[in-house]
Amino acid sequence: MKKILLPTDGSPLSQQALPVAKSVAQVQGASVDVVQVVQYPVFQTVGAEAYWDAELYQQVVDALDEEARGNLQTIASELRQAGIETETVLFHGSPSASLLDYEMLIRPDLVVMATHGRTGVARFARGSVADAMVREGLAPVLLVRAFELGAAGMEEALVPLDGSNLAEEVLPRIESLAGKPLKSVHLVQAVADHNEQSTAVRYLNQIGERLAKTGIEVQTDAWVGEPAEIIREAALTSDVVIMATHGRGGFDRLRNGSVAEALLRDIPVPVLLIRAGLPIPKAEPVAASSTPDAR
Repeated sequence: MKKILLPTDGSPLSQQALPVAKSVAQVQGASVDVVQVVQYPVFQTVGAEAYWDAELYQQVVDALDEEARGNLQTIASELRQAGIETETVLFHGSPSASLLDYEMLIRPDLVVMATHGRTGVARFARGSVADAMVREGLAPVLLVRAFELGAAGMEEALVPLDGSNLAEEVLPRIESLAGKPLKSVHLVQAVADHNEQSTAVRYLNQIGERLAKTGIEVQTDAWVGEPAEIIREAALTSDVVIMATHGRGGFDRLRNGSVAEALLRDIPVPVLLIRAGLPIPKAEPVAASSTPDAR
C-alpha cells in the first residue's frame, strides 16, 4: 500500500479508527491522508429578523474551522511520531461528496473509518458517509466498530467464502497484506447440509494453497448453518473480517437484510469491505497539497 485515507469528524467515535490506520500504515510503509469536512450552519431568517447577525455567524464559522484544524493537527502529530508520512486536508460542504471527490483525486489503497455499531447500522441503511464510500468509492473500506474494537494489529483475518467469483475478489487484497500485517487467515464456508461439506472443504483447501504461497498460515472450515451465525461465531477469535460486496447494485441488499448487515451490527471487530468488479488502484498518488484546503 502507498496511501491510506482516514476520514475524521473530530468526535471520539471517529478517533477509534486511528489505531487501526496507524498499525496498517506502519507495516505497509504507507502514508496517511487525514481528512475532515466542516459543514457550516445554515443562516436562517424569519421575516426580516435573522437568528444570527453576520458577525456572530462568522464567529461560529471561524470556531468550527479552528476546532477542525486543531483536531487534524492532533491526529497528524500522533501519526508522524510513529514515523508515518501524513497530510491533513480540510474541506467545507457535504462530507460524502467531499470525501468521494478526494478519494478519486488521490486514489488511496484503503479507507479506514469508524461506524457506530448497533446504533449506526440504521444510519448505514439510510445512507451514511460510510455507506457512500462503500457504494460509490473505488478503494476498499475498513469499517471499525466504535465501541467494541478488536485488535488493532489485524494479524488474524476471517475470510468468508461461498464458491463465487465475487467472494474470491478479496484474495488479491489478502495477498497484498500478507505479513503486513496479516499472519494467518481462517477461510470459512457455510453449507446447507453435511452432504456439501466435503466439496466445500476441497474448494477451501484450493484457495488455502494459493494463500499459503505468500507465507500466510491458513485454516479452513466448512460448517453447516446460517452464514451470518457461522461468521459471527468465527469472528470472535479474529482481528478482522474481510469480505466482498457488490457495490452500487448488490449493496442495496444491505438495506433489506444481508450477511454484511448482520456483521456490521453484531461483530465486535473491524470489517474490510472490498467492492467487487473494481481493479486494484494503480494510479500514482497525488500530493494532498494540490488541493486548495490542504494543510
